[in-house]
Amino acid sequence: MGTLVELKNAIFKKLIGAPGKSLSVDLKTIGDSTDDGELYHTPGVFSKPHDHVIGVAHDINGFNIVVGTHDYKYDKDIDKGEAILYSIDADGNVLSSAKVNKDGKFIVNDGTKYAARKNDAVVVTIPAGTFIVSVSGGLGAAAVGTLNPFDIDVDGIITEGSNVVLLP
Repeated sequence: MGTLVELKNAIFKKLIGAPGKSLSVDLKTIGDSTDDGELYHTPGVFSKPHDHVIGVAHDINGFNIVVGTHDYKYDKDIDKGEAILYSIDADGNVLSSAKVNKDGKFIVNDGTKYAARKNDAVVVTIPAGTFIVSVSGGLGAAAVGTLNPFDIDVDGIITEGSNVVLLP
């Protein structure tokens, strides 16, 4: 049976007898007794919790393994099938978030702007009246430019940037 605990002082280190480094945490139970333990994560997802996150610890042969955590301070309502990843400062304030919504869109910090990546196909529209399409004039005469009379669509490929989308 598990025990509800509060986590503090997460430290990344190799514990005695462990095959590699992991997060060691101080545990405080509801009765104020303290102990230490190891925080287990789902492979591919790793985070170092701030102090006062709630977890469930199981005693296995005299050693505590924390198998689940929850942060009541961050209460983000998402739809079924969605996932959210967020980072927080030492006080538990959310600094940034990334959400994959139920339509498969990856949304950074609740953003609404779309991003293009290197090698993405793009169409750029040059608005009417903003681009000189021809120049006339002779020797000694002033050059006169003619602006585009209508929008011009130009197809292309993004050639600079990253294959990874990083948005502010």
